[in-house]
Amino acid sequence: MTDKPTMPICTACGSADVRADAYAEWDAAAQAWSLVTTFDNTDCENCGGQCGVEWVALDSPEAIKAAEMADA
Repeated sequence: MTDKPTMPICTACGSADVRADAYAEWDAAAQAWSLVTTFDNTDCENCGGQCGVEWVALDSPEAIKAAEMADA
């Protein structure tokens, strides 16, 4: 059995517009930045500050609400 796809949403406002701190390195062959790792610190662009995240299934009511917020 495969796991359902998930997405992170802000625990304060329910927005999917969240960002994670990360390290990237330059990939000379691809001529682009390549993600090395992500960290636990997250920020919500909707709330404007640090936030917690909840991972929800893409077909969950929370994910649908988050997508509607992004379209508004």
